[in-house]
Amino acid sequence: MDCTESSKSKQERIVKPEKEDDGEVLGAPRSTVIQEDTGRGMPATFYANKKGGMTHALALQYFKNNIATMYPDMTPENPIAVICDGHGSHLSCQLLTFCREVGIIILLRPPHTTNISQGEDVVNFGKFKPLFRTAKAHRLLEKLNTGSKTLFLDMGDLMPCTAAAWEAAFSKKENTKAWAAIGVNPFTRCVYWELRRKEEAAQARVKKVEGVNLEVLTFGFKGKEPRNKAGEEEEEEGEGEGEGEGEGAGGTRGVRVTSALFWDKGPMTSDASFAAVETVAKQKEQSAAETLVRKREAAEKELQRSVKYAKLAEAAQQKLAQAGQDVKQAKLLKEELVGVLRGMGETPASSARKEVLEGALQELLGQPTPAATAEEEAAAATGAAAAEPAAVTTTAIAATSSVAN
Repeated sequence: MDCTESSKSKQERIVKPEKEDDGEVLGAPRSTVIQEDTGRGMPATFYANKKGGMTHALALQYFKNNIATMYPDMTPENPIAVICDGHGSHLSCQLLTFCREVGIIILLRPPHTTNISQGEDVVNFGKFKPLFRTAKAHRLLEKLNTGSKTLFLDMGDLMPCTAAAWEAAFSKKENTKAWAAIGVNPFTRCVYWELRRKEEAAQARVKKVEGVNLEVLTFGFKGKEPRNKAGEEEEEEGEGEGEGEGEGAGGTRGVRVTSALFWDKGPMTSDASFAAVETVAKQKEQSAAETLVRKREAAEKELQRSVKYAKLAEAAQQKLAQAGQDVKQAKLLKEELVGVLRGMGETPASSARKEVLEGALQELLGQPTPAATAEEEAAAATGAAAAEPAAVTTTAIAATSSVAN
């Protein structure tokens, strides 16, 4: 589709967006690929969320709205296979349950191998990126030639710059080429055999070195156990993969559910995989729930503390007003001092001595602290004492001078 298409044409290509319950917006410009039966562009789907990435709810929506609808004759007895990477959004209990019900078999790539086992990385993105960069350059040049007030790209330029590049890079021809490159269709397992060839070549080189025991060498995961194995719990601060879905809520991820969960299990049946994911997901949900309870308790305590110090600060202000803003004369309690300082935007330490708090308050009120006054008096006394010997010396010199004359 030409980037300079008319506004009327653009409006015809827009699918009215829908508002989902979880806040994600669906709808996007129609594809430039024309449907033979209708003569219109194929409808496309655009997903957006606050996180800016894939979530459990988003993955489930994609499988329901974009994959399942393309295979009306799909059943558990006549299933299809979907190859995914090991991101946690592909392993939620909700998604796996849906797939088992409708007849979708999820095949996971080995963890940390997408650069050689994912067709998009091997073929598609390599073609998409230069086309996308060229489209952006043409878009900027078009703005420059037409005297546009904004000589930069914004979100309104995203789809015009993306459409042609995406359809070229992810065409049937390129997708077929990508599947062949990773050995999926035709099913050659070429990636596996290439890795085996490199491993055997490396072993052959090592054999030439005397004194090397091949039995102690391995190309697998050796030493520290992976932290994502089933049954192991961990808590980390940060966003969970399922933000806003219960899993990962409260800022803790607990045990992460990714393909690394199965890295050492070997071949597993669908039932065994589902049971393993379900076990870890429940651990994650429990960890998230416990963290949420702790945070709510902490927030409640902080609220009670704030109310308490607000009342103390009010009482302290009355005492200060009666004492003419003299902190010493007001004879404030330590908690009252803390309350006043908190009300003035300070964060005094609970372990600070009362004298320190009084000095800090006096300074904020614009009054000299007792310590500062004492230092000034000492400095004045020292200056006077130092001036007396000088005067005596001057008198002595003058007297000597008179005698000499």
